[in-house]
Amino acid sequence: MSKLTDETRDQWYVTAFGEDYPQVYKHRDDASADEEVGGLVELMGLRPGQRVLDVCCGAGRHAAAMARRGLDVTGLDLSEPLLAEAAQRPELVGRLVRSDIREIPFESEFDAVTNLFTSFGYFDDDAENARAMARMARALKPGGRLLMDHVNRTHVEANLVAQDEREAGELKLISRRRIERDRVIKDLTIVRPDGSRREVTERVRLYRPDEIRAMFAAAGLIVDGVFGSLAGDAMTDGSDRMIVLGTRQ
Repeated sequence: MSKLTDETRDQWYVTAFGEDYPQVYKHRDDASADEEVGGLVELMGLRPGQRVLDVCCGAGRHAAAMARRGLDVTGLDLSEPLLAEAAQRPELVGRLVRSDIREIPFESEFDAVTNLFTSFGYFDDDAENARAMARMARALKPGGRLLMDHVNRTHVEANLVAQDEREAGELKLISRRRIERDRVIKDLTIVRPDGSRREVTERVRLYRPDEIRAMFAAAGLIVDGVFGSLAGDAMTDGSDRMIVLGTRQ
């Protein structure tokens, strides 16, 4: 289990993923996770019984879907509230690890590592993001494959919505977004039924395909392909996702 320093404890990626996070993204449900896992299983060529590490697993939607398909899955995340929710899933009992992505405690153990739903590029120091990439690669057996699901920078820059409001169950969500240099920043106000509010800021590094390719190479990964969806669609400027698949040398 990772221990948080005082400096780390105040970082946005520690405070943002609280108990209300699954409700904020309620539209990301088990049905969509099952469909997405079906695509990535085919894209990665995974077989029942293979060991998979789902990095930044959150509440375990995708990890549980992998387990239902016969994969030997381990979920890893830093958020205690989200791991507690994931632990309620029967498929994930005894299969969860709490760790910072930069301190993944595995080496040459997994046939595959997945990193889904833009769960990378959280650190202001690019060297720390590179360290996280290296740790994911290190967790793979030689010949193992890493799949990263990130946003397509070109699409984000062309389609950013500066502000919107929506309802998520009993919550009212007010989002304000901007791009500063190479990061997209979202300031989210969560308004509860009693009128109380919680302010959350998310900061995610935007990457171009050549930047991610270079990071994969530096971590000892050969890039097998860059796709626009988990179904393996070709990536274009209009793709909202950037799916990068690589193999550990």
